[in-house]
Amino acid sequence: MDEILVIEGYEDVRELISAILEKAGYHVVLASNGEGGLYVLRAEPDIRAVILNSFLSDMSGYEFATAVKLEFTGIKLVLFTGASAEEAEQRAFDAGFNAVLYKPTGVNYIAETIRDLLSS
Repeated sequence: MDEILVIEGYEDVRELISAILEKAGYHVVLASNGEGGLYVLRAEPDIRAVILNSFLSDMSGYEFATAVKLEFTGIKLVLFTGASAEEAEQRAFDAGFNAVLYKPTGVNYIAETIRDLLSS
């Protein structure tokens, strides 16, 4: 079973994304901020993908992506953002994200994005 890390400051959003991914057959680990997410990645070497908000309480999603790319290899990164496409997409890909999900998004699209990334 593939392991996915969800980093989101709002507990209700974090739990919703977790439920969607668990229903799709993934094992989900949760963190509420960037430092917590980095701690989880260091402790859980089987994590294959991370979904995170662009604005975390302790760092931006872009700063998190830079830290991940410096320390880890092979982890797929998905930015979950409410920013406009023009504002977020190029910056996300420049920072090392593999995909961008825009809020609001369809429930099935979250799991489909992860499935597509992990199969590529």
